[in-house]
Amino acid sequence: LVQVEGARAKLTLGAVDESEMRQLLRQPWVMVASDGREGGVEGGRGHPRFRGSFARILTRYVRDERVLTLPEAVHKMSGQPAAYLNLVDRGVIRHGAIADLAVFDLAAVHDRSTWDQPERYAEGFHHVLVNGTPALLDGTLTGALAGRFVPYAGSIREMPR
Repeated sequence: LVQVEGARAKLTLGAVDESEMRQLLRQPWVMVASDGREGGVEGGRGHPRFRGSFARILTRYVRDERVLTLPEAVHKMSGQPAAYLNLVDRGVIRHGAIADLAVFDLAAVHDRSTWDQPERYAEGFHHVLVNGTPALLDGTLTGALAGRFVPYAGSIREMPR
């Protein structure tokens, strides 16, 4: 499929063996994202990765198992998806770029969400800025809703094979 469709091919993995997950994460073209939403589908309880996807990558695959380095993981969660979608002012730290930043202590990061309690937030994140506005400050939600719809930039960049 990837050979035929190239960058247009998309893959959502619902049930992946852990060894396959490690192998996939090491691929230069694999990005990390979450398509979860509050309450799950049609009022369901939701998936634990809605609030825990990024903390899980940081704890399991960076800190504990060393599948990825911290810079690799952060790039797969930010700069790489932004570049793929041609969002030139996102996913990078530079003058004039949109200030979407997370400050965390890798040693303290922990994914707390479970199937029984998917609403539990991850631990170890101190500050989160969305569009330059603090959404989390000193570990406490500020109530600020600075996120906004990001229009699709129009073309998808070819990823390395």
